[in-house]
Amino acid sequence: MNEPIVRLHRAIESYACFVLSLPPGSCSPQAWGPTEVLAHLVYRSLVIEDTVFQDALDAAFQYLGTRPRSVWEVRQRLRRRGLDPELIERVVAWLLEHGFLDDEAFANFWIENRESFRPRGRRLLVQELRLRGVSPETLEPQLESLDEEDSAMRAARKKVHGLPKTDYRTFASKLGGFLQRRGFSYDVTSTVTRRLWAELTTGSPAGQGYGQEDEPLEE
Repeated sequence: MNEPIVRLHRAIESYACFVLSLPPGSCSPQAWGPTEVLAHLVYRSLVIEDTVFQDALDAAFQYLGTRPRSVWEVRQRLRRRGLDPELIERVVAWLLEHGFLDDEAFANFWIENRESFRPRGRRLLVQELRLRGVSPETLEPQLESLDEEDSAMRAARKKVHGLPKTDYRTFASKLGGFLQRRGFSYDVTSTVTRRLWAELTTGSPAGQGYGQEDEPLEE
């Protein structure tokens, strides 16, 4: 029995002793009358409620153990477990109050991870985070410092090792398609494609990092 339940147990026993006018610590279930049975039932309901809450909280912590999550993700996870909506909201409120859930911090983590391993354009980042329930108001400050051209260049350098280096049209078509699927705009894609082609065809030393693949973010 965990410490909160032990404290609750003692409190209810003290209340039962008060009702029975018995010295503290001298109560036993066998000595309780109808009023005391009611007190015991209240205790049992509170213990059961506390246990259910703790189980739900444990499930949320298990889910949070692999990576940070958005509020929406945690709600959805607990709903899939068939938990009562009111219980889910209690768990979410507790996690928010104690700093285990924070959509702003989650958005920052997501963007930084993408930037480090698999850079994306603003459009795709917004789409990914909106799908995870992050509001536009929370997203905007996190995206202000995003340099899409730099991100696109880093993404392109990891892709370019498998592209033809003798035909610009084919090179631009394949690299451009890749970058646009990563959420980069046409203007950024065109600029980066021309820059990278120039680096490759002139032997520029700026090509460090070509072809490196990193571990993706666990979805």
